[in-house]
Amino acid sequence: MAYIPVKVPKITAAIIVPNPANINQKAKISVTVEEETIMLRPCYYFSGDAFCAEEYNPLTVEPMP
Repeated sequence: MAYIPVKVPKITAAIIVPNPANINQKAKISVTVEEETIMLRPCYYFSGDAFCAEEYNPLTVEPMP
């Protein structure tokens, strides 16, 4: 089964200056984001595999092979 590489954003830090901010005062928000690559393996369901009210997870996250 083929794995699909997908880049997912990951927030690594967030800063609010000044902290705490007063009412009607300007505030600056800085966010640091990195891209993380994960490997997705599609799950295939065939006729009769899934039943009503079952949990359905179309894609599963697994560690890289």
